[in-house]
Amino acid sequence: MLEDLQVQKNQIRRVPKSISNLKNLSRLDLFSNKLKKIPESIANLTSLKVLDVSDNQLESLPHSLLELKNCQLYFSRNKFDTKSFYKRYFSKNY
Repeated sequence: MLEDLQVQKNQIRRVPKSISNLKNLSRLDLFSNKLKKIPESIANLTSLKVLDVSDNQLESLPHSLLELKNCQLYFSRNKFDTKSFYKRYFSKNY
């Protein structure tokens, strides 16, 4: 059973929706690729503890990521404004 998937620095352009079939995945490292979006289905990875999508070309993150309550999310160095992301998802008085 796969628990740790590290595919950093591989020029990956998309994450297949079928990634959500990896139910035992606790760590997913996708940093330093060429990702433009993350599928909503990633929220089905309920065992996920760490998701690193830093240093990609993401313009936004799926709202479904908020369903991953115990997951550490790393998303710096992308195309979207981090401050706006925090304001939109985490704070009413940011």
